[in-house]
Amino acid sequence: MILKYYDNAAPAPFLLSQCSELLRDGKVLILPTDTVYTICCDALSQTALNELAHLKGIEPEKSRFSILCADLSQASTYARMSDDAFKLIKANSPGPFTFILPTISTLPRIYRKRNEVGIRIPDHAFIHELITYHGNPLTGFSLPKLPEGLDIAYGFDPGLIHELYSEKVALVVDGGEGGRQKSAIIDCTTTPFEVLREGPRPLI
Repeated sequence: MILKYYDNAAPAPFLLSQCSELLRDGKVLILPTDTVYTICCDALSQTALNELAHLKGIEPEKSRFSILCADLSQASTYARMSDDAFKLIKANSPGPFTFILPTISTLPRIYRKRNEVGIRIPDHAFIHELITYHGNPLTGFSLPKLPEGLDIAYGFDPGLIHELYSEKVALVVDGGEGGRQKSAIIDCTTTPFEVLREGPRPLI
């Protein structure tokens, strides 16, 4: 199934409601973000996390899924932030950045063997409204490398994404053409902080 979200407009209540219901049922969705499209689920659902890991072809305990939060307050519930990390994230969020932070005990069991977790606060109205409406953060990964021979447009054209993944996910939200560059990754567990991957824009 594919549903349309019209950019620069408030998400329709029925769209938020349908997405939230699917997430609560442990379903996996493909959603637009401020960077590339993401395959995601409810970050606190063990059933959904297992399904997400299966789609990626990895063991759940070996997952390195980032957690998508609506704001800094929610993010601080799931990761430990030093004063310097808090200031950096506040100055650059929402935005195309994933910050690697120490984990805390409120994370689901799948995360607890890890010492760190990626936290992301996307600058995208639909994602913000959905997480706020749903109540729980999301987790997921960018669309994987395309099978050989497929047009590169499958990576950012929502219609083609739906064609490729319609039997693997419960819903694709068409938010228009997606970005082509993943978020920057900043490791905030080291001193000084380290940029592990450059993104669409530099830190401030």
